[in-house]
Amino acid sequence: RAAGAKFYFTGKPCVNGHIAKRNMHRQCYECNADIKASFPEEKRKEWARKSRIKNREKRLADAKRWRENNKEHVREKWKEWRKNNKEKIRQYRRDHKVERAVQALFRQERAKIATPQWADKEIIKRMYALSHKMSREKNELYHVDHFYPLQGKIVCGLNTPENMVVIEASENLSKCNKMPEDFYTKGEFNDRLDRCGRYDSCPV
Repeated sequence: RAAGAKFYFTGKPCVNGHIAKRNMHRQCYECNADIKASFPEEKRKEWARKSRIKNREKRLADAKRWRENNKEHVREKWKEWRKNNKEKIRQYRRDHKVERAVQALFRQERAKIATPQWADKEIIKRMYALSHKMSREKNELYHVDHFYPLQGKIVCGLNTPENMVVIEASENLSKCNKMPEDFYTKGEFNDRLDRCGRYDSCPV
């Protein structure tokens, strides 16, 4: 494992009598091949899809915990990727420049439509100012998220402070237009709901 090898060989038979190489999980290569052969690729994909759905909350919690404990590692990996893919990034920006402009205008119009007359626009401005301040202080990008999305499939939220919360950009981009009940665990749901409309002491 230290040398970066994927397999090793012991010369000893496994429980099924195969004298074959083993992977780093101590699994027999031939046993794994037999298992894969007995399950068609479509069946394996369907099983994996059901497993992802069943364990979604646990996977999200584990991934979030790992990112929080390895922020420097994640930052370095992104920095390395951007350094090695400068041309790809430039091409992507060129291809999506017009599309992003159109989407930005659409979001602005959608926010105007979803803003009722009684909404406190001063608090909305302060929440966006808080997101910029947190981005500078934490050296990590923060967004103002609509707890119930303005373009939800079931219901559409309003552009009001009571429906807005400052969260990490990565979390906001992952949430997209999903309903909070479908995206967050119960504890996360209550935490984000408590933070809606708070622009002075928003916890992170």
